[in-house]
Formats: sequence, structure tokens, C-alpha cells
Amino acid sequence: MENNTNENQNGIILSRILKHLGFVGVFMDDFDNRLKYQKLIYLTQNLGVGLGYGYSWYVRGPYSPALTRTLFHIKDNPELFNQAETIKLGNEEAVIKRLEHLKSVLGSNFDDPNYLEVIASLHYLRTTLPPGESKCPQIGVRLLTLKPDLKNVHNIQKIIDSACKDLTKFN
Repeated sequence: MENNTNENQNGIILSRILKHLGFVGVFMDDFDNRLKYQKLIYLTQNLGVGLGYGYSWYVRGPYSPALTRTLFHIKDNPELFNQAETIKLGNEEAVIKRLEHLKSVLGSNFDDPNYLEVIASLHYLRTTLPPGESKCPQIGVRLLTLKPDLKNVHNIQKIIDSACKDLTKFN
């Protein structure tokens, strides 16, 4: 029962964040949605909104199994998403300001799974590589080496260049 209580609490808090980001529910049947949730929450946490999800490098960049579990828990218990209206986050004004900053930086790319994968992956690499190797465009080259499938994405170099530019506005 304790574990389910924690899952419910995590689900409500995550739902509150997703609502502030403009989502109307959690839809896990579509891969692009799952990818967007992963990357947006990764970026949200790296803007100082502590949600406690740990990330490691995976096939499509930074990935959190714990976040996936929470998302599926919300999907299976949609009332949690609705309950998010009943809570107020600690320091909610600062959280909303950070989420608005994220949406502003991402702009029209907010809903683009390819772009989100690239910017989150570049950020992750930037924070894990030695300083001499952690600047754009070097990390863009490294990204294409680690994820050669990205070379098949239309305009990938333009996406990488845009993401590198946006990373400078991130902090």
C-alpha cells in the first residue's frame, strides 16, 4: 500500500508539471508522446525543477525508467491527472517561471520529438563529457557518432545547430 501511495503522489506531482506544460492527459500508446514526456521532463529537471527522476543514456538519449513507470501509472489511473488541480507545488511560482522559460526556449520545437531528442541528448552529453569535448558543434558530431540513426532525420544538421543555439539560452 505504501508503494502505491508514493506512486500516486508522484503521479499527481508529475501531472501538475505536465498540465503546466500544456498537456491535457498522459497518452502512452504513441511512441512520440513517450519520447516527448521523457525529454521534456529531463529538460525541466535540468532547469532546476527537482522531480527526482534519474536519467541514463539509452537508445534515444537520456532516459528514466522511473519516469516511464510513473507515466504508465498515470495512464492506468487517469484520475491522478485530474487530481493535479487540487495541489499546489512548493515554490509553484518559481516552477511555473522555469516551465515558461523552457517553453519559450523550445518555441515551435516544443512538440517536435526529433528536436527534443536532439536537444536533450546534446544537453546530456554536454554535462557528461570532459570540458574540452562538451561544446557545440563537437557534441553534435559526437551525438551523430553515438546515434547514427539520426543521420536519417530530415535536416538533422539544421536541428543540431538550432538545438546548440537554444542550449545557450537554457541556463
